[in-house]
Amino acid sequence: MDIMNEKASEANVLLQQLRTANRIVGVKQIRKALMKGTARQVFLARNADPNLTEEVLNLCSQRDVPCTWVSSMESLGNACGINVGAAAAAIIIS
Repeated sequence: MDIMNEKASEANVLLQQLRTANRIVGVKQIRKALMKGTARQVFLARNADPNLTEEVLNLCSQRDVPCTWVSSMESLGNACGINVGAAAAAIIIS
């Protein structure tokens, strides 16, 4: 398996976890969770506005929280069980 397929497979596994885990959706909520230390895994949509995702990405790096890029806002929204696209989502510690 090449690296691209391996990363895509890993992202799919993480998205499956997102479907059933305690989660939050939206940049503002994720920023708060990162600051409080309750975000365990963050997902960002590749086609989201970089002005929205850049700060979250930096916070993930600072807080040592894994961040996974997802192909689109639509697929991230679907993984969260909502009927609209999502720029960002996170699995949180309950």
